[in-house]
Amino acid sequence: GGIIKDIPLNKAGTKAIGIGAGLALNSYYSNLVADILNDDISYSINDDITRSKLETHLLEFPLEFRWRNSTASDYKFWRIYGGVKAAYILGARSKYDLGDISEGFKNTDLTKFQYGLTLSFGYNTFNLHAYYALTELFNGNASVNGEVLQYRPLRIGLIFYIL
Repeated sequence: GGIIKDIPLNKAGTKAIGIGAGLALNSYYSNLVADILNDDISYSINDDITRSKLETHLLEFPLEFRWRNSTASDYKFWRIYGGVKAAYILGARSKYDLGDISEGFKNTDLTKFQYGLTLSFGYNTFNLHAYYALTELFNGNASVNGEVLQYRPLRIGLIFYIL
């Protein structure tokens, strides 16, 4: 959840800058299993895993250039919003379930400062939204069998705007 302040750039209000702040919770499910032993985090690939999840809690700061074909009296309009989003990971947790075994711990192997590109477009309240990270999710210490983990999240979904 978050809020974005819209700052119009022209009298018609069809072009604007949006600046905001928000909180995010992201869950990444995969066959990548994170385990901890004596404060050392290790990773492995396990296709027999019941569930493996990495959860991040972030403080986000979006900056957008906004175009729409709205008028002063019409709140149903087409929009295209593109921009950047910076985020700081407040905390992260890795968890896996393998049969009767369930383990979870605070994961510190992540790049704390994240940033990426955003694009939203659609009509009225519900819009398509995409985010592509320009930073790696894991810091350079995370690896599987000597190969450094390189994950750049791509999120695609729906976003809704309340006027």
